Amino acid sequence: MKKHNFIFFIACFFLINSFVIAQNCLPGVTVIETQEMMDNFPVMSSNCKIIEGSLNIGQLTGGSSTVTNLNGLRFIERIKGDLIIRSNYYLTDLSGLNNLIEVEGDVYINGNNTLTSLANFEKLVRVKGDLRITDNIALAEISGFNQLASIEGELYSFGMYNLLSINGFKNLKVLGSLTLSYLQRLENFPVFPNVQYNDSSSIEINSLPKLTSLNNLFGNTNVINSLSIVNCDGLLNIDALQSLEIVKEMIHLQQLPNVTHLNGLGNLKECGTLKLFNLQNVSTLLPLSKCTKINGSLEIVSNPKLTNLKGLENVSPSYMKANLQGYKLVLTSNSSLAVCSEICPIIALPHNEKLISNIKDCATEEKAWVACGLHKCQVGKLNFTTQADIDSFIIKNFDCRYIIGDVCIGDCGPGYVKGSITNLSGLARIDTILGNLTIRNTNNFKMGQFIYLDAIIGDLIVEDNQNISFVNFGNPVTGSLIYRRNAIGNYDVPSLRKIKKIGGSLILEENTGNPTLENFEELTEVGGDIHIVGNKELTYLPRFEKNFRVLGSVIIENNDKLVGIVNRLPVDHIIGNLKYINNPSTVTLNIPIDSIKGNIEIKNIPLFSGNGFEYLAYVGGNFELNNCNSYFFTSLDSIKYI
Repeated sequence: MKKHNFIFFIACFFLINSFVIAQNCLPGVTVIETQEMMDNFPVMSSNCKIIEGSLNIGQLTGGSSTVTNLNGLRFIERIKGDLIIRSNYYLTDLSGLNNLIEVEGDVYINGNNTLTSLANFEKLVRVKGDLRITDNIALAEISGFNQLASIEGELYSFGMYNLLSINGFKNLKVLGSLTLSYLQRLENFPVFPNVQYNDSSSIEINSLPKLTSLNNLFGNTNVINSLSIVNCDGLLNIDALQSLEIVKEMIHLQQLPNVTHLNGLGNLKECGTLKLFNLQNVSTLLPLSKCTKINGSLEIVSNPKLTNLKGLENVSPSYMKANLQGYKLVLTSNSSLAVCSEICPIIALPHNEKLISNIKDCATEEKAWVACGLHKCQVGKLNFTTQADIDSFIIKNFDCRYIIGDVCIGDCGPGYVKGSITNLSGLARIDTILGNLTIRNTNNFKMGQFIYLDAIIGDLIVEDNQNISFVNFGNPVTGSLIYRRNAIGNYDVPSLRKIKKIGGSLILEENTGNPTLENFEELTEVGGDIHIVGNKELTYLPRFEKNFRVLGSVIIENNDKLVGIVNRLPVDHIIGNLKYINNPSTVTLNIPIDSIKGNIEIKNIPLFSGNGFEYLAYVGGNFELNNCNSYFFTSLDSIKYI
């Protein structure tokens, strides 16, 4: 049926169009699936030299064609669309394409299991799209393209285990991009002595374990878009890259165990992201000393012989951009890297833009800061008791961003006058405090003035303040958040909405006024306990908008006006104990939790009228009730184990 349809189509086409033009034929997509269709082609398209559309030789969807040769195409000189030769299991060579001069679309030669030769393209001069040669399992050599001068798209070869060499491109001058991937036996790199790439060209060499050299890869190309050489165990050097000066998007070198130096990048001045991963025998980056501009991230990972970063000292951090994980610098698992002071301007980037983990002075971000002298602050406790202390800090410590030690603001020593500290502009440049931050006995203090503070690697202690505001403050607290003895008016809500994680405990103790503390909108984890204790005028618990987990205990105690937990504690699970004691105004508890690994202790809630433990199934310890209204015992049927 397919044969008759094809013949009918060809016949109708030429009856209608032969009077218009005799040299052109076949707009749209023409499919040839059998040898009979191939043999009939010149008869049905007499004098046709230019195919207006695309030509597909082989099966469109699965299976194999019966085409054994392409002699029926011997008059074709030009194809304006694509040329696709796919899944022809009886085709051993491409005889019949000997007169083809140009393809304006892509050329796909894919999955032809018996194809052993491509030596029939002796007149092909130009491919305006891609030339893709993949999965031809019997092909040992790619050759026969000696007249080909231009591949404007990509030369792509993939997944041919028996391919030993790529030759016959001696006249190739224009090549858009090059990808050679998973060619396990390819030993010789293609010879492109005259090729010229452009600034949108990408080069990817991946998993060619027997490849030893990149000679004749680049010609005199100075600028390309990206370069990736990965998993080439036999490669001895990258010297062929010496003409490169700019790589716009990325350089990625990984798993090249026999490469001992990076001299091939000796003329590199600028690149996008630079990734150097698992270069087992590279001990120095000195060849990169001409590079001054990295427009992406710098990622140096698992290079066991690298001892320092000499060669990168001229790179400015001003142009660097974060990767998908948010880091501009990734410097990890380099087991001999003891010094990284060569890149101190990059080490000076904000805490959240760096990931550092190696040894000695480059072991952690903190050690790297100290080695670089970047902290520019005294190591130890800093007390700010006056506005003048804060204002003068930026003058005396202009480059101080990373404070190593505790910081106290407010009533931290002699000379403090409550309300005298009104702004934090002198501390605005600080991005990390490696210690505790204490705010004590201030009036109308605004935490949001810590504009760049990214991390507190310690506790945040807020105590004895009046009307303190957390608006626009959302920094991670590695230690505990301690909010103690603060006076808050009924409408002064210290918003904590941006805080996502508290590494230690959340402690709210002995605050006066009605500290509703609404809007823990982003909190997902408390690493220690939650203590809400002795807040005499607290009527409602903080509002936790997201389900979160508590890795310690939850203790809610001695809050005289607390009416209970009303859809405000969406805890996934509690690792420790749950204690709800001496909150005499409580009328309801609503905690949608299914397991508590410790004890439950509920005491002295005489007004209680209903419980919200209907999901609770597991209690790892004891369940103790004392002086509770009898209503509490309803809806405990869900508990299966105590």
